[in-house]
Amino acid sequence: MSNSRRISIRTKILTLLSAVVILAVAFYLFLASRIFLEDKTLLIYELNQSLVRTLGAETESQVASWRSRLDALVRLPAESRELIGGGEDFLRAGLLRSDGTE
Repeated sequence: MSNSRRISIRTKILTLLSAVVILAVAFYLFLASRIFLEDKTLLIYELNQSLVRTLGAETESQVASWRSRLDALVRLPAESRELIGGGEDFLRAGLLRSDGTE
């Protein structure tokens, strides 16, 4: 008689199915973590884009407000400017647009 140990067919099938299930779960976890990382990265990019748009709009409205105030100050008659504090100490200011016009 040989002393070799025989593995039953039930054990072989159970081992094979266990390996398949473990590999499937590992592959699922790999895909899930990869998708989660991509979604998180995309969310951060979208949040930055939204913040930059908001900051740009706020800056644009602030500059427009300053420009309207400067335009109103420039259109005042010379007498009114002297009342505000004009004269020789009055600083003249102007804005240039992106196309080069004043």
